[in-house]
Amino acid sequence: MDCSLEFFGFIVSGAGEGLRKNELLALANQSLKCLTKYIQSMGTPVTLKTIIDHIGLLSEAVNRCYPGYAESKLLKYTILPQQAAQ
Repeated sequence: MDCSLEFFGFIVSGAGEGLRKNELLALANQSLKCLTKYIQSMGTPVTLKTIIDHIGLLSEAVNRCYPGYAESKLLKYTILPQQAAQ
């Protein structure tokens, strides 16, 4: 499977539909931070290659940072919502 499809598929499945682009990018950033922390905890240097190689551990890494949120489709509540223009 394409790495980006797997990555964003996980985010959408864990946060639900209807995210704005900035919210999706914020969740992507946050999820990558969780994955890099997880990779570091395994004693592996964090590089672009190791992130791509370990993208299959994204669910486990995010679950370690936010237990149960992805499974319950609550990831969107881990970021501040984008405010509508006034």
